[in-house]
Amino acid sequence: MGMTATYIAGPLAGFDYVVRRPESFEGYQNSTFAEIIAPLSALGFPVNLPPKDDPFLRVPFLINVFTAYKNYYIDFGMIGCFIAFSFFGFISSYLFRAATRGNQMATFFSAIYFTQCCLLHLMMFTLQPLHGTYT
Repeated sequence: MGMTATYIAGPLAGFDYVVRRPESFEGYQNSTFAEIIAPLSALGFPVNLPPKDDPFLRVPFLINVFTAYKNYYIDFGMIGCFIAFSFFGFISSYLFRAATRGNQMATFFSAIYFTQCCLLHLMMFTLQPLHGTYT
């Protein structure tokens, strides 16, 4: 039960730390688009990359996972989080609704979207060498 509670509560406690102490994450800007910016850095463009790893915090246990909201919160604030995840929800809902009504293009994109969600962990390890400077 202890590990399950840590797994469920840990990211929320970590994100709460980010919200209450934003000054602790001063150098973490550009986190949202780090995978896009990293190749530009390798080509010589002057861009600031965030640190590769998040810091470990005590909340009261050690954690370095901050939910999906952290990068958007640091880069765009609370309003940016709301807009980004509202947009993601709108696109997902639109694709699902169009696919269930028989739109073949929406069915195709829904299949791609949901396949990516199911295989994300595997894809991260497969595509990791392509990220070069950021991994």
